[in-house]
Amino acid sequence: MFDKEISIDQLASGKPLVLSLTADRASCEELAERFDWIEVCSLTAEIKLKAIANGAYHASGQVDAAIIQRCRLTENPVPESLIVKVNERFATIDDEDEEAEIDPMAVSVEGLKGDKIPVGEMIAQLVGIEATPWPRDPSAESRVLSPENDPTNPFASLAELKKKL
Repeated sequence: MFDKEISIDQLASGKPLVLSLTADRASCEELAERFDWIEVCSLTAEIKLKAIANGAYHASGQVDAAIIQRCRLTENPVPESLIVKVNERFATIDDEDEEAEIDPMAVSVEGLKGDKIPVGEMIAQLVGIEATPWPRDPSAESRVLSPENDPTNPFASLAELKKKL
């Protein structure tokens, strides 16, 4: 699924192209390995692609995923459901215009090298960005040391010295 590419020729008619994608088991395992997750339980996407100008394309839709990550404190599994709204733009890159000026207020546009829109890679990146970066198991809170109780806290040893004085 993540190698899915759409030729820009398919969008030349001006009619939107609607894609309904579901990741198979191998694709889910590939994504889990890529992001060091325990498992990708499911991943589906409804994507609409359309040409919006000469050499410019818009992808919209939604990606739904169920993933399981490791708690960064306990290593326990932490399930997460993701609903990602897709709103991406692509444009063909002119090889002569490699030093284009960047407008920070402009809409973000992904450059296309060649004549294919990397739909699968777009989906993988969006899911990776949307996932919680440091998942925490709810039971991990009881294991977190407060700064006052942390024996490695440099002020803890000073407090002990103060008590002796």
